[in-house]
Amino acid sequence: MEFNTLNITTVFRSIFISLLFVCVSCAAQEKKNTVTVSKGVVPVQSWSAILSVSGGFAGWNKNISIDSGGLVIINNLKTGMSSRKKLNNKELLALSALVHQQKNTSVVAGSRNFSKRCADCFEYKLSIRWQNRQQLAVLNDINLSKSPYQSIVRFLRKTMSKY
Repeated sequence: MEFNTLNITTVFRSIFISLLFVCVSCAAQEKKNTVTVSKGVVPVQSWSAILSVSGGFAGWNKNISIDSGGLVIINNLKTGMSSRKKLNNKELLALSALVHQQKNTSVVAGSRNFSKRCADCFEYKLSIRWQNRQQLAVLNDINLSKSPYQSIVRFLRKTMSKY
């Protein structure tokens, strides 16, 4: 009898220790995947912003993609060059705030027809995605200034030029 009780106790102790180890491992993994944002900016859960810029006198054709983790991917489609960078915390907070502002913007698709006075204009194709939503806008140098997307397009262009 004593042998069976000791054996059962050992088995339960082993199971308990194994479960405890699994729980601690899961908690550590969950904490590792958590994104912390400070200074009162309410983050949009998971988002991405993609800007494609084409046109102009030199025939630009580049795009930039930035996700909520700060990963920046820039592709120069004309040369085939690509680069990957990481936004610093200040830049990531600024972009997160701009993405958050766009949540309540109604989708505005600009005109794709360039007038003769805008033959060398740039065309901006903007895609903002978060959760189950996506906003698309096609703009040019003329209608960008009147667009609710002006700030985010400028931020993405500046980041594209920086890297």
